[in-house]
Amino acid sequence: ETGQVIENATTMAEMDRHGFFACLETSMLVPAATGPPLSLIRNRDAQLNITTRCFDAFCYEPIPYRSAVEEGATHVLVLKTRPDGSKIGTKPGLFEKVFAPMYFDTNKMPEVADYFKNG
Repeated sequence: ETGQVIENATTMAEMDRHGFFACLETSMLVPAATGPPLSLIRNRDAQLNITTRCFDAFCYEPIPYRSAVEEGATHVLVLKTRPDGSKIGTKPGLFEKVFAPMYFDTNKMPEVADYFKNG
């Protein structure tokens, strides 16, 4: 089923991207840097004409292994970009405090804006 979602996904802007390329296009939309979220119609939602507004998932899950396991993945490959023992800051920065809430409010996604405002 997961392969079907990718194979049949379509971006709704002009329906010019399909399958893997539709998913890739939406995954590269970095909030406040690369334009508004794109609407993606997935295979399982096509008959009901339900779209999902998509952008880079780092906003919710920087290393998306948890959602992969929840969706049934049996193997997960994670490529580290920092050496063992590196401290990763969890303090919200300028992006989380200012740019992300403004971006999501502007794009009529108040729930996501609140997510960033409230931490």
